[in-house]
Amino acid sequence: MKFSGIILILWIDIGTFFITVLAALVCFFLTFIQTLATPMILAFTDEAALGTAETICAVGMLVSSLLIGIFSIKGSYVRTLAKAFFGIGVFMILFGLRENILLITVSGFLVFMCLPFANTCLDILVRQNIPNEVQGRAWGMIGLISQMGYVAANAVVGFLTDYVFSPALREGGLFYGNIGKVIGTGAGRGAALLIIVGGFCMCILAPCIYCSRKIRTLEQPADKK
Repeated sequence: MKFSGIILILWIDIGTFFITVLAALVCFFLTFIQTLATPMILAFTDEAALGTAETICAVGMLVSSLLIGIFSIKGSYVRTLAKAFFGIGVFMILFGLRENILLITVSGFLVFMCLPFANTCLDILVRQNIPNEVQGRAWGMIGLISQMGYVAANAVVGFLTDYVFSPALREGGLFYGNIGKVIGTGAGRGAALLIIVGGFCMCILAPCIYCSRKIRTLEQPADKK
């Protein structure tokens, strides 16, 4: 059943499968910030500041969701998707850049403000290219594939933080005398560096999305191709 669902998506449109993989990648990289924000912030401040920052960041999704509901998305969905990916990436980088609660809060708010734009564009591009008679089967497999991003990230994020990035920022580590001078060293900075890496990956994906012919063909609904 799982393999037949994947074949179904590929049969409908290879671009639809690419979009599904992008959804999984969003889940993968966002898990970095969702999982590592708490230890990163608590490394230099207290629980009250953490709670305030998390609340404000979450409001970002509410604000942009309201804006999308009121004004809708104008123009190309692929272009908006690429911009949302790039925005998420840039603000993830800023999120991990300094031990500054104001910068973290503002950049976190903007990360989650970009997310509904990405989710809405992904949803529309997929839905308008799947025939109504196979929506249920296709979305079951799409949901499975996209959620695998969360599973994969949670499987590796702890290991990468504790055994790769944190040791690299300690005295004598690979990044101690270079990247460490920019983002700082010590407790929580390994988590910050992993978030920054995730942000760079999102930025790289953005132009790939915009330049992909297979994805751009999804702008036109399946029944009009």
